Amino acid sequence: MKGKIKYLLGIMLSIMLVIAMQVISPVNVKAVTMGTTDDGYEYELSSDGTTASITGYSGSKTALVIPETIEGATVTAISGNAFEGDNIISVESNTVKSIGYGAFF
Repeated sequence: MKGKIKYLLGIMLSIMLVIAMQVISPVNVKAVTMGTTDDGYEYELSSDGTTASITGYSGSKTALVIPETIEGATVTAISGNAFEGDNIISVESNTVKSIGYGAFF
């Protein structure tokens, strides 16, 4: 009798596990495009490709004019620590809406 109960419990747990695995949807991971523009702006595009964030700068200018678009995506953010350690004196932008913590440290 105990053997049958253990057997039935094992079958029930197996079925529940299979059902649970079917219910859990897979995580969709979208590739994020990263790169550097010809004038030294390091960037990251959003997963849908509509917005871009400036993540760094490898040029030598100290007065920057952030491009409005990169690869067709609107530049809306400067990421945290983007210009860390750079001698940036001024930044001008018409489209940036957010600036991450420590962007100019």
